Amino acid sequence: MSVASIATSVPVTYFDYATAAMVTACYRFNYYNYYYYYYYYYYYYYYYYYYY
Repeated sequence: MSVASIATSVPVTYFDYATAAMVTACYRFNYYNYYYYYYYYYYYYYYYYYYY
C-alpha cells in the first residue's frame, strides 16, 4: 500500500464513520422523541379521563 492510497483512504474512512455517527444520533434522537410524545399522549389521555 502506497502513501497516496493511505492518504486518500483515511479521509473517506473518517467520513464514513462521521456519517454513521450522525445517522445513529439522528435515529436515537427520533427514537426518544417518539417515546416522549407517546408518553405525553398517554398522560394527557388519563388526565382527560380523570377530570371528565
